[in-house]
Amino acid sequence: MQFLYPKVLWALFTLIIPIIIHLFNFRRYTTVYFSNVSFLQNIRKESKSKSTLKNLFLLLLRLLVLAFLVFAFAKPYIPNSKNEQLSENPHVAIYIDNSFSMEAEGKYGILLESAKVKAKEIASILPRSTKYLLVTNEFSVVHQRFVGSEQFVDWVSQIHSTHIVRNLNEVYSKISINFPSIDVKSKPQVYLISDFQNILFKNFEDNQAHDFNVAALPVINKTLGNLNIDSVWFETPGHYKGKEERIHILLKNYSTDDYRDIPLMLHVNDTLRSSVVFNIEANKSKEVVIPFTNWNSGWVKTHIAINDYPITFDNTLYFSFEIKDKKSVLIINGDQVEHYFEALYKNDENIVYQAVDKNDIPYNNFQSFEVVILNQLSSLPSGLISEIVDYVKRGGYLAFIPSIEADLSTYTLLTNKLQAIQFAEFIEQEGSVAKVDFNDKLFNTAIDKDMSKIRYPQYKGFYPISFPQKSNVKTLFRTESDFPAFVTFAFGTGQFYFSGIPIHSEISDLGTHPLFVPLFYNIALFASEPSDLYSWINPQLHSRLKLNKNSAVSPNLVKFNEQVELKPKFNVASNMLTLYPSVENLKAGHYTVFSGNHLLGYVSYNYDRSESDMTYMLIENIREKLAQHENSYVEVIDIDDKAFEKLIKKETNGTPLSQLFFFFVAIFLLSEMVLLRFFT
Repeated sequence: MQFLYPKVLWALFTLIIPIIIHLFNFRRYTTVYFSNVSFLQNIRKESKSKSTLKNLFLLLLRLLVLAFLVFAFAKPYIPNSKNEQLSENPHVAIYIDNSFSMEAEGKYGILLESAKVKAKEIASILPRSTKYLLVTNEFSVVHQRFVGSEQFVDWVSQIHSTHIVRNLNEVYSKISINFPSIDVKSKPQVYLISDFQNILFKNFEDNQAHDFNVAALPVINKTLGNLNIDSVWFETPGHYKGKEERIHILLKNYSTDDYRDIPLMLHVNDTLRSSVVFNIEANKSKEVVIPFTNWNSGWVKTHIAINDYPITFDNTLYFSFEIKDKKSVLIINGDQVEHYFEALYKNDENIVYQAVDKNDIPYNNFQSFEVVILNQLSSLPSGLISEIVDYVKRGGYLAFIPSIEADLSTYTLLTNKLQAIQFAEFIEQEGSVAKVDFNDKLFNTAIDKDMSKIRYPQYKGFYPISFPQKSNVKTLFRTESDFPAFVTFAFGTGQFYFSGIPIHSEISDLGTHPLFVPLFYNIALFASEPSDLYSWINPQLHSRLKLNKNSAVSPNLVKFNEQVELKPKFNVASNMLTLYPSVENLKAGHYTVFSGNHLLGYVSYNYDRSESDMTYMLIENIREKLAQHENSYVEVIDIDDKAFEKLIKKETNGTPLSQLFFFFVAIFLLSEMVLLRFFT
C-alpha cells in the first residue's frame, strides 16, 4: 500500500492529543459524606476497574478514528503491478487515432466521434489536478504541452480526420519526448484510443522498450468492407495529340462480399469523358482498361472515381500528364551512312527530325531535342563529347551507333566519362543476335506475339561491349558468343543506348530487320517523359517535373478550384525539378506549378492507400502485441464495460483504498457510541 499524498501523514502527530487528555484527567470530583462506607468500598473497587478498561477502549477507538481519517485523506492505494509510485499531480498522455480509417462506422456512429467522446469521459473521471498531453496523427506543435482538463476537452472537440498515418513506434516516441520534462516519479500513463488497424503495429517488433503504463481502448469498426482504386498507368509511353491511349486501373476489394455493377468514371479536365461498369469478387483485385483520345496538346489533369461508403479517401485517384505535338529527334550522321533513321521518322505524325552531318552540329540547340542519334561517326570531337554528356545528364536520350572505321581512342574518351561501359576492338565474326530482351519496355509495348521463332538480325562483325558486373547497365541484344551487342543505362536524368553492331548493310541487316522499328521508334516515344504521373501523400513525398531548360526557379503550388498556395522545398538538377511539399498542409488533387507568372506544369497528389486494407488486430491479441516489452504494463479496456469509470481510475490511481478507510472510521465511531451508551 502507498499514499498519493504522503505529506498528510504528518497529521498523525495529532494522536498525541487524546493521549494527553487521557493521562491528565482534569475532571473535578464532589465529596459526598456517608455514615457507613464499608458497603461502598467493594462497589468502588469494582467500578474503578470497569471505568479504567472502558476509558482505555475509548482512547483506542478515538486514536483509530483519527489515524484512519489521516490515512483516508492521504489517499491510500494499491499500485498497479508495474507502477511503484504515483504523483500528487498525475500526468497522462491520450493518443486519439484520427486517420481516415476512423471515418468508418461503429456501434455508436463514426469511430472518430466515439473516440473523442471517450477521451472527454476520461478527463471527467480522473482527478481535477491531472494534466493531459493530447497526441493525434498530425503531431501538432500546439499539442506539445500538458494542459488542464478544460483545455484538453476543447482541443479534443476540434479534432478532425487526417490523411496522415502513424504507427505505434512514432506515437510512443512522440510521448517519450514530452514526458522527460515532467517531474513525476511514476511511469507515464498512456491511453490509446484507436481502431487498432494492423498498420498501427507496422515494425512494432523493432520498437525500443518504453517504460509506459498503457491502457488500450479499441473502438470497433462495424463494417469491414472497402473498395479502392489502387493504381493507374498507361499501356504505352508518351502522350500524343489525336492518338488513342489505354488507361489501366487496378481496383482492390478488401471485403468478404462481391461488388456488382459498380460505375467507374474517367474525368479529363473536369469533364466526364468515359464511364464503365465492373464487377469484382470478394478479396480480389481487378484490372479495368479505359481507352480515350485527347485532341488537344498541353497539360491534362485527369482523375478516376468510384463511389464507396463510408471509407471515401481512396475512391479517387488523380493524375496529370503533358501531351506534346511532336517529339524532336536530331540525327548526326557520319560518312557513308545509309539513311535508315530518316526513313523511319520521315512521315510519322508524332516525330519531327533534323538530320545533319558531323560538320554542322547545332551545339547551341541540343537541349531542344528529346533524342539525339550519333549515327556512325568515325571519331568524336572533344566538344561533342562534353555536349552529349551534359545533354544526357539533363534528361536527354542518346543513341550511339558505332562506325565501321572507328577511332576507338575517341570512343574511349566518351566511355571514360560515363564509367559504365567500354568498347573493345572490332571482331570480324559472322553470326546472328542470339538473345533479345523482349521484356524491356522498348519491345513489350509493341510486340504482342511469340518472337522465339523469328530470324534475329545477322551480322558480320561487332564491337564487344563490356561493363562492371555490379552496374545499372541492361543488355537488350547479345551475340552468339554471348557478348552484349546493344545496351542501355541511365545517366543523370537521361538515358544512353549503345549498339555494338554498326547499322550498315555491309556489316548487318539490323537497319532492315523488323526489330529496328520498335527499337528506335520507342526510344523516341519514351524520351523526355520523366515527370511523375502522380504521387502519394506520405512522409517520403517528392514529385518530379521535367523543365524545358535548366534555369533558376522558385516554384509555388496552387491547388485547382481553391485559393490554396503552398511554397514547397525544391531542388533543381539536370533540368529536373523535384518538389518536397509539406505533407501536413497538402490535400489530394491537382496542383499547378508556377515560377512567378510562368506555368511549369501540373502535379497530382493522392492520399496514401496504406489504410485501404481494413483489417484489424483482434481485441484478444492487442494486449499480447502491446505487452511484448517487459517494461510496459498493458491493460485493454472495453469502452462498453459498465465498470468503465472504475477501470479508468484504476489505471491512473491504482486500486484506491480511501473509501475502505472511511468505512473503518464509521465502524470505530459507531463502536464508541455503543460503548458510551451501554457501558456507563
